[in-house]
Amino acid sequence: MYRPRQVFVKSLSDIGHARVPTEFVAGTFAMMALAPRHQFQVLTRRPRRLRPRRSAPQSVMR
Repeated sequence: MYRPRQVFVKSLSDIGHARVPTEFVAGTFAMMALAPRHQFQVLTRRPRRLRPRRSAPQSVMR
């Protein structure tokens, strides 16, 4: 078994950017929900676009 890691999501871009497809964002959050042992850090300059995803898994740092 692998030990828990801290993962910085989309470190070289902004997951909240308008050009990032909604399906990609949804898939990213779904994948984070499948890996609760890891801690995910999501950084964005556009938090309003991600606000509907407030029900993010506990492993996502806010």
